[in-house]
Amino acid sequence: MNDGYDWSRREFLHAAGKIAVGATLLGAAPAAARAAHSALLEEERLEATLAELVRDLERSAHYAAAFYVETSGAGAQANRTDQTANRQARAAGVVFQAFDGSIFHETSTNRLDPDSLRAVVRDLKRGMAKRSHPERTIDPGSELVTRRISPRVQDVTHLDPSALRDRASEALETIQSRDPRIRSVNVGMSYSQVKKLFVNRNRRIHQDLLYTNVFLSAFVTDQGATARPFRVYRNLAGFEATRLAPAEYDAFHSVVEDLLRAERIPPGVYDVVSEPEVTGLLVHESFGHGVECDQFVKGRARAAHFLGKRVAPEWVSIWDDPTRFDSNGSYFFDDEGMEARPTQIVRDGIFVQPLTDLFSANVAGIRRTGNGRRQSFQNKAYARMSNTFFGVGTTPVAEMIASLENGIHLAGFESGIEDPHGWGIQFTCNRGYEVKNGRRTGRVFSPVGVQGYVPDILDSIQQVGNELRLHPGTCGKGFKEYVPVSGGGPHLRFRAPLA
Repeated sequence: MNDGYDWSRREFLHAAGKIAVGATLLGAAPAAARAAHSALLEEERLEATLAELVRDLERSAHYAAAFYVETSGAGAQANRTDQTANRQARAAGVVFQAFDGSIFHETSTNRLDPDSLRAVVRDLKRGMAKRSHPERTIDPGSELVTRRISPRVQDVTHLDPSALRDRASEALETIQSRDPRIRSVNVGMSYSQVKKLFVNRNRRIHQDLLYTNVFLSAFVTDQGATARPFRVYRNLAGFEATRLAPAEYDAFHSVVEDLLRAERIPPGVYDVVSEPEVTGLLVHESFGHGVECDQFVKGRARAAHFLGKRVAPEWVSIWDDPTRFDSNGSYFFDDEGMEARPTQIVRDGIFVQPLTDLFSANVAGIRRTGNGRRQSFQNKAYARMSNTFFGVGTTPVAEMIASLENGIHLAGFESGIEDPHGWGIQFTCNRGYEVKNGRRTGRVFSPVGVQGYVPDILDSIQQVGNELRLHPGTCGKGFKEYVPVSGGGPHLRFRAPLA
């Protein structure tokens, strides 16, 4: 069976993340190495305190855990009138979780001295009543002590923010110099370092994730026509990710040309071929939120009625994989101490597995997948996507486009929204290229809205491309609580209403 996934590549990327710790510390300058050692001692002291408090909580609960998260970073902006750089203030805190046999209890704090943490735990214990015969139990996992760091070639955390400003200014000059029709440009470059520590009775898990971000936008005018092209790059990587290849600038200026001559699309139902970033929008809005299992528990997801049933042709597969460290939504462990692993959501067209967190897996009795994620220590854990994508097929994109008699080649993403209860989706693409008799006509449409009922759209997939790409983004849920994700896949040929 072809499951649409390259397992050898996944294993390589996962291993690359594991070995990055030694490479980073051994290559650090003496001052940076001393700072890293001091931070390590501070983490060990915090770990010991949290372990003590978890043991104390479990005198009143059947299961307890502590999750610490610390964020820091820096950013720079460059435009024609101003170039700035600044550091992001460090923020840190802990959330304690306890399960009394029926109910999950949580409390959080940003006061990290031992006495304050003990006081928080005392308050949490007062609200619990340990049940001698629990309705459900929690598996704390096998014993594990580990420290993981995401891959990076040049650790940007040791650089002055002015390095980001200078790199942003270089990108600004490159874009401005290539086209006099560009009236304004804005370049943003930043990094965010997220350190996490999870502790329960069996586990002590540290992970250090470094995200580097680049944002390009411009305002362009030509003979009354206007365009606002933009590009977003977000990777688990170091400072090396801020230097864009010439091909990236070429792609940006190509979009400028297309948007300046774009028109509105005549509304109708079209055969389409989607670029991977549009494929990512489709999978995110159709089989992303719709299959997050906490929505099943709340009775808010129509997808719950399709579990174990066919939702697409047999050549369609869908994955969620947080172990792809070339992608934005990756991590080693989720925020509830579960090791990251690939989850096949759709196999041979059949919906086989939703995405779960600790709570939804426990209540629904469905296998836990390691997708419990928090925006911060102040937010609850939800079942959340990581890197979600359609598996690859066998059809070259040129062959897919050649098969269109009267269709649209969709590219670029702007926004999307879904209705898990009704399983309807709507998303907007940046560009649509008209195709007649297998060839582009030269007409460009922008923006292009796509809408429909998820099972209808998935059932219409006729061809799946043979190249897989993922694109970065952020995903909101609950009270607009955001986490980094990626979406993508290969090119797809399907049918949908466009407007």
